[in-house]
Amino acid sequence: MGEVGHEAVNEMMSAIQRHLSRIFHRFLAGELGLKRVRISVNGTDIEPYDPFAELTIATQKFPLEVVRFRDSEVKIQAYVLPHHSKVSAKEYERLAGPEGYLRNQGFYIYRNRRLIIWGSWFRLARQEELTKLARVRIDIPNNTDHHWGIDVRKARAHPPLIVKNRLRQVIEQIRSGAKRPYTQRGRVVVETNTSPVWVRKVHNDRIEYAINDEHPLLTGLLNDLHVGDRLRLRQMIKMFGQTFPAAAFFSDYSNTPKQIETEQPDMDVMLALAKMLVQANPDLDQAGLTTVLATMEPFSRHPDQIGVIARRATAD
Repeated sequence: MGEVGHEAVNEMMSAIQRHLSRIFHRFLAGELGLKRVRISVNGTDIEPYDPFAELTIATQKFPLEVVRFRDSEVKIQAYVLPHHSKVSAKEYERLAGPEGYLRNQGFYIYRNRRLIIWGSWFRLARQEELTKLARVRIDIPNNTDHHWGIDVRKARAHPPLIVKNRLRQVIEQIRSGAKRPYTQRGRVVVETNTSPVWVRKVHNDRIEYAINDEHPLLTGLLNDLHVGDRLRLRQMIKMFGQTFPAAAFFSDYSNTPKQIETEQPDMDVMLALAKMLVQANPDLDQAGLTTVLATMEPFSRHPDQIGVIARRATAD
C-alpha cells in the first residue's frame, strides 16, 4: 500500500474513533445505572468525548427538566460550555469537536443513552455565534421513534408538540446563559463606572465601536494641546475607530480566541500611563491612585497588578 493509501486508512481510522467516542461516550465513561464499556480500535482504547463538559467546573449546568409524553418521560438537561478564558487552549479546542462550536450547538438526542442526533435546534432557534456554547441533552425512550419522526438513518427528528413547547421555554432559559460569556466584557463597559477605552454606540439600527475620547488619560492629553493640535488628534482618534478591522477580529476571536488575547499586561506601558495620571493630578497619593486605577481601563482588567503599579508610580 502506498503512502497515500496509508494516509487514507489512518484518516478513516481516526474518523471511526471520533465517531465512536461521541456516539457511545456515555457508555465509555460510565454513569449511574450504566456499566462502563471498553471499545478499542487497532488495540487503542477510545476515550469518551463528552459534548457537555460535565466534569469541567466552569460549565454552567441547568436543572433537569422532565416532560411526560404518553406513558413515558423525556428528560431535558441544558448546559452552557465554558468561555475560552475559563479553560486551557487545548481543552477549549477539544470541547469544540471536529466541526467546531457553531455546528455543535443545539439539541443532542439520546435513545437508551446512545447519541442518535445532534447539532440542531429543530428550527426553534438559530445557530449563531452568541449561542454557540449552548447544548441540550434530551433522553427519549426507545418506543417513541415514530412520534419523533426519526427515520431509519436517524438523520432528523421532529419533537412532539408537547415536548416542542417545553423546549421553547428551555431555549429562552439558556439563551441568557449562553450569551453571558460573550457579552460579559460589553456589560462591564455599560453597567459599571469603569472608564472604558472603547465604547459601543447605537445609532438607530447601526452599531459603532469607537475610541472613548472622554477617557481620563485622553482628556488630559487633549487639554494639554493647542486648539489646532487638539482638533487633529480628535480627527485621528475618529479615523482609528472607523478603520477598526471588525470582520478580521470577529473571525479570529470566534476561531482562535486564545491567540489574540494578551495573558499578561505590559507593565512598562501600564506604569507610564499611571505616571501620566500622577503628573496631571499631583495631589494623588498611592491610595488615591489605587482607587482611580480600579475604575479605569486598561488597569481595571488587571486588578491584581493595580497595587504594584500605584506604588511604583507614586514612589518618585
